[in-house]
Amino acid sequence: GPIVLGDLARCLEDRLTGPNAIKEVTRPEDFVTSHGFLRETLQTLRTDTDGRTSLVGFVGAPWTLAAYAVEGGGTKEGAVMKKWMYEKPEVVEEFLRRMTVTISNYAIFQVQSGAQCIQIFDSWAHCLTPEMWRKWAAPHVKRIAQHVGKACPGVPIIYFANGGSPYFKDQVEALKGCVDVLGVDGQCRLSEAARIIEGSGMILQGNVDSYVLKYGTEAE
Repeated sequence: GPIVLGDLARCLEDRLTGPNAIKEVTRPEDFVTSHGFLRETLQTLRTDTDGRTSLVGFVGAPWTLAAYAVEGGGTKEGAVMKKWMYEKPEVVEEFLRRMTVTISNYAIFQVQSGAQCIQIFDSWAHCLTPEMWRKWAAPHVKRIAQHVGKACPGVPIIYFANGGSPYFKDQVEALKGCVDVLGVDGQCRLSEAARIIEGSGMILQGNVDSYVLKYGTEAE
């Protein structure tokens, strides 16, 4: 959120007004100073859980955070973001690259503070066509996974593209070798996802309707 990304996410209160506004955005560099509370929380959780469960850190994916920034909040279609992508692709690409650096550093900070794996959430990936995902989302997610993997060897990395079932095969092809686990939503047949992912070395996660968790029985 805005606490994590500083000026990169100021749009959650005051959305970016145009592509040129992206150039004015700054990013925080010293998470130790600005996020001491998070380090303390993660260290406390590691002590309290005492190895009984894994502690998962999480970050938003570049596309999703950029969409929040441009749209000024949640979005069903990402219309403004897509408009900028077509009109000022080089500016949007630079914004995503800058997001990627900050997100990578934040994920590494979480691991150094006690997180034992990192999940990258692409909550607004449903706005993207397969072609858009390959161009605008995949390269940046891959860079984050590579940066975290290099700085924190052996730490599992999970990626979840909400609504990304139509291009699940693209996810496997683009991210194998750097992402360890792919989350799938409830609209995907688990057997089909397992067939696609076979031989990639990746693991499946999810495929549960969130409303089952809220309203379903224990058997369901």
